[in-house]
Amino acid sequence: MFLRDRLYEIFHLYKYIFSNERGKSGCIVMSVDFEMIHKHLAEMEIEGFKSLLEFSGNENFPMTFAVVGKLAESNPQYLKDIRTANERNEICSHSYSHKTFSVISEQEAEKEVKRSKEVLNMHGINPVSFVFPKNMENHLSVLKKYGFKGFRGFFGKDLLTTPKKTNSLWDIHQSLFVFSKRNPFLLKKLAEIALRKRLILHIWCHPYNWGEKKSAYDEIYRVLKPLKDYSKKSGLGIKTMKEIINESEKYNY
Repeated sequence: MFLRDRLYEIFHLYKYIFSNERGKSGCIVMSVDFEMIHKHLAEMEIEGFKSLLEFSGNENFPMTFAVVGKLAESNPQYLKDIRTANERNEICSHSYSHKTFSVISEQEAEKEVKRSKEVLNMHGINPVSFVFPKNMENHLSVLKKYGFKGFRGFFGKDLLTTPKKTNSLWDIHQSLFVFSKRNPFLLKKLAEIALRKRLILHIWCHPYNWGEKKSAYDEIYRVLKPLKDYSKKSGLGIKTMKEIINESEKYNY
């Protein structure tokens, strides 16, 4: 397991180092898929969620929380907690009931998007970003219809990239999945490349990916604190998906 993980990390580093892609503005972005759809993971998910919020507030590390509409509807306190932890935290849509967009019809997708947005609107949130359930992209025209401006792209290779227009929406592509035991050295090196090549390092996770209750915050701190320290030292900003989308709209990257 250890050897496989090290080889995976080396592969990613060399892939990015030798990439010819260059952007106009580099940054770090972290998105969190908050779902509460797995009962056996509920305790870990709540603890991970609380720990991520604590880290976001303590370290001034803004995050984009993609919240399932049903969860926001039944527990609106979670939305308040996200906004209270860090005023720059973004709340975006993760659909209403976490249906897989690659297999549902356009009509079903529209119901998912519409209801999700209605729930967030009820709490004073007008989402502009969308994260697809299970990262299965489809029905982009529906997102556009309901006022979304961007999404987290996933198909294809992992990428340090720049915002790209796809079907009139900004694709803020994912770069790397982060979790308990992830090597912080890899993240720091990727951040260095992002700074040098002016690209986006977009990391993402679920709250339950950070391990058991007693260790969730410690693991988040171990993995993400070096990234935060590098950001502060180098000037590589930490932004939300919404902030990147707004900048992209303004400067038409």
